[in-house]
Amino acid sequence: MVSWNKGLTKETDSRIKKQSQALSEALTGISNIERYGKEKAKEISKKQSVSQKAYIKKNPEITSKRTNHFIGKKHKPETIIKMRQAAVKRVLLNNGKFPSYNKKACEFFKEFDFRNCTNGQYAVYGGGEYYIKELGYFLDYINFEWKKIVEWDEKHHFNKSGNLRKKDKIRQKEIQAHFPDFDFERIKEIK
Repeated sequence: MVSWNKGLTKETDSRIKKQSQALSEALTGISNIERYGKEKAKEISKKQSVSQKAYIKKNPEITSKRTNHFIGKKHKPETIIKMRQAAVKRVLLNNGKFPSYNKKACEFFKEFDFRNCTNGQYAVYGGGEYYIKELGYFLDYINFEWKKIVEWDEKHHFNKSGNLRKKDKIRQKEIQAHFPDFDFERIKEIK
């Protein structure tokens, strides 16, 4: 028995294109676990992994082209902001109040607020990190009463020479431009 759509594709037949679009829209946002159940989803994941590894082994020149395609390319500033905002949406969709945070920094900010009889906003004790929607940034600490912003810098914020990474410098400039009358301070974490 021959299938009715043999030889037809989305590009050549409007019925197949319409059906493909409807199926794609219906399945958007549904994970394999929701669609098939946990066991079947694991099985699918394993099959995909084996298939991908075989493809890479068979075509090493194609995979190196894929990787090298992105080397040296830079995103536009607007794209970077959109990417950050999308990451924030993912955090919020996963019932997270804020992204990862440093417990030691939170203890420091708590002590700072206690000693200075003030209330800043920060993760854990301070009601959650302040989110700048326009820039897509969460601030480590902000105090509207004192007009003060503090960024807590862990080891990964610095390059091998011990200088602040370019990405963090750009972030600081953008935050300072957004809050021009606030004092901006960086604290370097020391073990």
